[in-house]
Amino acid sequence: MLPRLNGSFKTSSLFLLAAILLFVWGPAGGHAEQTVMEVIPLKHRTAEEVIPILQPFIKEGGAISGMQNKVIISTTPSNLAEIKKILNSIDGELRRLMVTVKQDESREESGEELEISGRAAIDDIAGATVGGSGGDRGLTVENKRGEESVRVHAFGVQSPEEDNVIQQVQVLEGNSAFIRSGLSVPLTAYATERYINGRRVIESPEYRDVITGFYVLPRVSGDRVTLDISTHRDRLVDIRTGSANVQQIETCVSGRLGEWMEIGGLLHQVFGKRSGILHGAGKDIRDRRRVLIRVDELK
Repeated sequence: MLPRLNGSFKTSSLFLLAAILLFVWGPAGGHAEQTVMEVIPLKHRTAEEVIPILQPFIKEGGAISGMQNKVIISTTPSNLAEIKKILNSIDGELRRLMVTVKQDESREESGEELEISGRAAIDDIAGATVGGSGGDRGLTVENKRGEESVRVHAFGVQSPEEDNVIQQVQVLEGNSAFIRSGLSVPLTAYATERYINGRRVIESPEYRDVITGFYVLPRVSGDRVTLDISTHRDRLVDIRTGSANVQQIETCVSGRLGEWMEIGGLLHQVFGKRSGILHGAGKDIRDRRRVLIRVDELK
């Protein structure tokens, strides 16, 4: 006859049995996956490009490294399979792009002037004369009657100027490109050296770079492109002093492939007017600058 078990002994026996079963069956059912390591060659991208993308998908305890066109992954077999799927989607053939930047500058100066001149008799012994600059431009209307004459002269001027620069550079998506052109203007710098008995002026050559160019980093998704762009344009004003007008834009824009995008501009307008009793003149100056960019895919 078996001895009777009390309640506490029964409870302790049940916990012991559960521990034994967990020890026996646990390794077979819940053992962690074995870690494997594989070296994967890249087809189109570099390790420096893909590692930051893949790193967040590596499971805890895994590692990824690489150099140039190979990545080394150490992780579980199931995680490795997931990483390979992601890598296949991003290691596709890079698209060739043509980036075109157009920097337009236009200046339009217009003016008009009206003046009246002539001579009119007041009585038999007195008269009055109104002078004027005259000129051959514009329209002149004159009316004479004996010694009396009235002359009305009106003219207008319009002088448009355009200066457009177009630059192009080829680049693979995800890579940066830089292009610039220009000239170095020779200048003379002066310095004064003082002595006990006087001073001497020393001349030394210097150069001022006048350049036009841009830096661009394109990223393509479908038919849209996102650009980190920086443009620079100098325009020489006085070759003797090397003074120049400088225009620079740095921004990030997004648009469709094959479409012009205006990334910046400037409109400067000056209007002046003067008038007198027999004379009037007006002047309007418009200075407009625009920077446009377009990205085309090369097949």
